[in-house]
Amino acid sequence: MGGRQGRESRLNKEQYDQLVQQATQGNFHTIGEAAKWVEQTYGVHYTYFGMRSLVERLSIGRFLGQLV
Repeated sequence: MGGRQGRESRLNKEQYDQLVQQATQGNFHTIGEAAKWVEQTYGVHYTYFGMRSLVERLSIGRFLGQLV
């Protein structure tokens, strides 16, 4: 077995795609706003650092106005 074995994703691919779409459309200005949208839309809670990690993995940080 190779590679890291993380836990199962909290969101599915379609939900990740929608998050990326929302970010690229400029609907979030902060990581907190993105986390709030995910929780309100999908009922999935992310901490600030959890969402920050997700934003980095999805390469959408450049679409946020600020990363705080």
